[in-house]
Amino acid sequence: MSAAAGDEAERGAAAGAPPGAARPAALTDGEVAALRADTPAVGHHVHLNHASASLAPGAVIAAMEQFLAAERAMGVHAAIEAHAGALDEVRRLVARLVGAEPASIAFADTATRAFATALGALVAGGARRLVTVRNEWGPNLLNAGLLGERAGLAVEVLPVDAQGRVEPDRLIESVRAGDVVALPLVPTASGLVNDVAALAAELRARDALVMIDAAQAVGQMPVDAAALGADVLVFPSRKWLRGPKGVAVLSVSPRALARAGSPSSVDMAGVRWDRDDRFAVRDGALRFESFEFNPAVRLGLGAAVRLALSLGPARIAVRIRDLVAHAVRCAEAAGLPPPLEAGSEHGSGILTWADPQRDIGRIATALQASGVRVAVIGAEHARLALADRGVTAVLRASIHAVNSPAEIDAFVARLAAGWRR
Repeated sequence: MSAAAGDEAERGAAAGAPPGAARPAALTDGEVAALRADTPAVGHHVHLNHASASLAPGAVIAAMEQFLAAERAMGVHAAIEAHAGALDEVRRLVARLVGAEPASIAFADTATRAFATALGALVAGGARRLVTVRNEWGPNLLNAGLLGERAGLAVEVLPVDAQGRVEPDRLIESVRAGDVVALPLVPTASGLVNDVAALAAELRARDALVMIDAAQAVGQMPVDAAALGADVLVFPSRKWLRGPKGVAVLSVSPRALARAGSPSSVDMAGVRWDRDDRFAVRDGALRFESFEFNPAVRLGLGAAVRLALSLGPARIAVRIRDLVAHAVRCAEAAGLPPPLEAGSEHGSGILTWADPQRDIGRIATALQASGVRVAVIGAEHARLALADRGVTAVLRASIHAVNSPAEIDAFVARLAAGWRR
C-alpha cells in the first residue's frame, strides 16, 4: 500500500466513520511490549490518566534531550538553525496526522489558547454569535464569555443528552447563517464520541463555521479535520498523543481563514511589517503563531506524532477499545456500578463513575495511594456538564494502548474496594 493510500485508509476509519466499517488489525503483542518497554514511566504506577497527561515514550524524551544538548553546545538560536529542517517536518507530520495541509497548521502553547485565538479572529472578522453545548471544555466557554463582554459576541449554550452527547436536531435548529459552532469531539467529563462529521455537514450547509475541540480524541483514535468538517480543530500534545506539555495544535481551514480578522496580538512570526504604519498578516495559519516557542518541546511533539503514525491511529483505537471492554467486564464482575459509557457504540478510552452519595475525591486519593492514577473532574473544568448529571465531580479513568490488562485488573479491584467503604 502506498503512503497516500495508507493515509486514506486511516482517515476512512476516523472518528465519525460509518458503523460497520472494517475493523483494523489490532496492535500485536510484540508492538504492545515494545510500546511499554519504550515508556520509562511504565511500572512506576498504574497510569490511567492519559486524558490529563499521558506517559511520554522514549523517542519523545530523546528528541527533546537532543535539542537541549545542541542548545547547550551552541546557543538556542544556532540550535534552531541547525534543526530548521526537523522543525519544519513537525508541521508536515501534524498535518498528515489530522488530514490537513501544512499551511493550515499553527502551534500554540495550549489548546485553550489556540481556541481563544481562533475564536477571537473569527469575531474580529465579523462573527457575532457562538452556539455551543454545556459539556464543551470549561475554559473554552469562559473565553467565549469573555469575548461576549469585550466584543459583544452572543453565546448560546445548548443542553446535551443524558449520556453527554450533542442533541443533533436541537443544535441544527438553533444555528443561523454566519454563526460559529463549537463542539467537543469527546468531552472531558464523559467519554462518548460526538458524531461531529454528520453535524458539521448540516452546519456548514447553513453557512456556519465549525470549531472542534479534539483534545480528548487526537492520539487515541483517527481524527481527520477535513472529513469531520472542522473549520477549526485544536488539541494539545500532552494527552492521548503522548507528547510533551507546553505545545498544542491549531488547524484552520481555508474557509475559516477567509472569514477571520487579524489576530488579537501579533509579532514577527505572524505578520510582515511592510510599511512604517502597516503590517500584513502572513498566509495560512502561521499568522496565529508566536516567534517565542520552545523548540525542544515542538520536536518532542514531532516524535510523538511520528510514533502515532507508525502504529496507525485506527490500530491504536482498536487496542484501546479492547482494554475498555475488559475494564467494563471486570467492573461488572466486581459489583461496581457501570460507568456512564458502558455498552455504548460511541465509546472512547474514557470511563467515568459518579455518585452524589460518595466522596469521589476520597476514592481517587485512595487509588493514588495504592499506586493507581486516575482523575477527579470537578466544577472548575466542567461545571455545567456535572450539574446536568446531578453531581459535583466524576472519577475518570482514561485507558491507552500502553496499558495492560493486568493494570486494568488492579485498578478495578482497588476501585471496588474503595467504592464499598
